[in-house]
This record gives sequence, C-alpha cells and structure tokens, in this order.
Amino acid sequence: MKPASAELKESYIQVHRPKDVGKLYGKSRFGITQTGNTLKLSFIEALFLMEEQKLRVFQDKREVFFDQLFHYAASYDDSFETHYLVFQDLRKRGLQLDIIKKNQQFTFFFNQTDHKKKNQHHTAIIAFSERETSTFLHLKDLLDSAKGTYWIAVADEEGDITYYILEALVPTGNISNQSYRKTTGLLLANRVILFNQEISRTMHQNEFFGKPFAQGLQLSLVEAAYLTKKRILHVTTAQGNNLQGKTLLKKMNEQQPNLSFISHVFEDLKNRELIVKTGFKFGTHFRAYTQTPNKTHAEYLIHAVQGKDPIVWSELSRAVRLAHAVNKKMIFALVQNKGKTITYLSISRLRP
Repeated sequence: MKPASAELKESYIQVHRPKDVGKLYGKSRFGITQTGNTLKLSFIEALFLMEEQKLRVFQDKREVFFDQLFHYAASYDDSFETHYLVFQDLRKRGLQLDIIKKNQQFTFFFNQTDHKKKNQHHTAIIAFSERETSTFLHLKDLLDSAKGTYWIAVADEEGDITYYILEALVPTGNISNQSYRKTTGLLLANRVILFNQEISRTMHQNEFFGKPFAQGLQLSLVEAAYLTKKRILHVTTAQGNNLQGKTLLKKMNEQQPNLSFISHVFEDLKNRELIVKTGFKFGTHFRAYTQTPNKTHAEYLIHAVQGKDPIVWSELSRAVRLAHAVNKKMIFALVQNKGKTITYLSISRLRP
C-alpha cells in the first residue's frame, strides 16, 4: 500500500489529500480532522506511521526522514521518547488513542465498549520514565480529573513498559470498635506492656490488638497512642512516672519519629472497621484485615504518604509486585490537612 503524504508544520504534521485523510483517520483513527478536509497529526502519530511505512513527510518538497523528525520533536520535549514508546506499544496492541498535551505532559485516551453493560468505558493513560519524578498528590489530582479509569505507564531504562491501574479505593472491614475497661500500660523503649490478663485477652480477641506477652499484651506504639486517645489506656514508666497528653506523645515520638503522621492513618482505618497490624514484613506501615486474622489473611498493604513525597518508581514497582505476590492490594494512604483528609490510592499491575 502506498504511504500517505504529509507536510511538516512548525508544531504538527498536516495531511492534505482527501484519500490519505480517509485512510488514516477514517480507517485507523489517527489525528484530528480540520476544515478543508485536511488532517492534523501529532509528531508522535506521524513518527509511528513513518515507522510503520504508512506515511512520508515533506518540508519544502524535501523529504523529512524518521530520525530528523524525531530530533525535531525531541527538541520541544525532553520526555518525548517515553511518550512515543508508550504510544507505539499501545497502538501495536490495537488501541486507538486520542492525545492531549498539557504542560509538556502527554495523556492518551481510549474508549472500550463493555458489551455486557452496553456502555463505553473511558480510560486515560499517563506515561513516565523510570527516572522521572512525580508525587502522590499529582496522582490524586489525575484521578480526580478522570472521567473513568486511569492507567500509569512506566518505561524503564531499557524501554520496557510496565502498566499500572490507579484507583481510588476506600478499604472497609467488618470489625466494629469495642468498648473496654480502662487499664494501665508500662512504656518501654518502643513497646507498651499491659499486665491485666482479662482486658488483654478481650482486646486481642475482639480487635486483635497487640501480641500476647506472658499473661498480658504487648502493644505497638501506634496501638498505644490510639488507645490513649480513646482514653482506654493510661501509660506509666518503669520509674513510676505518669505520662499523659503531649508529654506521652513526645516520649513516643522520640522512639518512632513518624508516629504522629502514621497514627492518622491507623485511626482512620480503625474507624473503617478494619483490624490494623504492622506491615513491616512487607515493607509497608500497615497490613489490614476485613475480618479477624483467624478467618482471613490481610487483604490490604497500606503505606502512609504525604502529598509532596516523591515517587521513586522502582520502589513503587517493588511494593506493587510484592503485594500481588502475596495476594493483597497495595494502597497508598495520602495524608493531607494534618490528618483531616486521607485519600486511599490503590495501585496494581495491569496487562493491557
């Protein structure tokens, strides 16, 4: 089949011949139609068509070759290669993509028809390179702007692409918060020990607080902080000093500097009727259960993050892959407004 012909403009490629317009747009959905029955192609689309030997580009009657146009396009955008790789991969998978460019960031869109539900599903895809930085606040903003599903495509240093699906997910459980008699705990370096056998057993059985210790219970600092705030737990030191309020929190923060921050997430998850335990073995802050651990495995791995925390894609990849391997959902809890607002971002692997 004879390649279509096009002309290089300053910031796009223009196809003039009606036959070529029909072939590229009508049959394959490349570009945007314009007045005068012409077609406007982005550099990404034009380069893909050139690579597929379906398009020849000219400027002042001289042919512009693939490498020349690629250099020209990359001069406008340092991340052009990443965007091109993702577009190329998705088109070869058979997806017909629309492209929007804003602030040097390309977003690809496509619609899928759900024949069972008889409707169309709108999907947006944003591309990053492995070395490119972003933030969790940026991901939240992307998801807030989405009219459907959002994918993240990350191209590694060898050009291989990994796809993730980004979703807002509110984890909820079935374990309602219980009332307990007030008790006293002993603060050690990074634990709080309860010695009341009855209260310890009840707390562990009902909401799986702590870990049995002798005839009592060993609490983590985040659990102790939560129970203190609920006015269930009163804390003392081995020297017999009573610790309350800011004095107690200061003492605990000396041992666990992120305690105040992650406590917001712990409390919110408890309010959502989940059992919350440490996620240390999985490299996260928490693991969470919708039912008691003797009935189910933890369904969620949850890591608390702040809006401006930079995303290191290799670390995110490791977290998501591990969560998938142990059959759990990886959730990043975005803490804003001093803990008053928490958004749960679920990120999981995707094979288009």
